[in-house]
Amino acid sequence: EITGATQINAITISRWQNGSVIILLFSSTPTVKHNTAGGAGTAVCLFAGAVDFVASAGDTLTLVLSEIGGIQAFREIGRAVI
Repeated sequence: EITGATQINAITISRWQNGSVIILLFSSTPTVKHNTAGGAGTAVCLFAGAVDFVASAGDTLTLVLSEIGGIQAFREIGRAVI
C-alpha cells in the first residue's frame, strides 16, 4: 500500500527478479513517473502511453519486472483507476 504523496521515480530491484509482478495499492495521491531514473539498484517504470501515472486513493497499478533489449524496467501490465 502506498500511503504517501511523495513522487515515485523508480523502484528498488533488490530481491526481485525478472518476471516478478508487483501491485501498488494507493491510499494517497502520488505521481509515479514514466521512465525516470532513480538511484543505484533501481529500475525505471514504463507505462502505457508513455505518460506519468497520477494516482488517486483506491487506484491500483500492476507492474512486471522485465529486461528487453538490455533495459530492465518495471513495465505496466494493468491499472484500475477508481
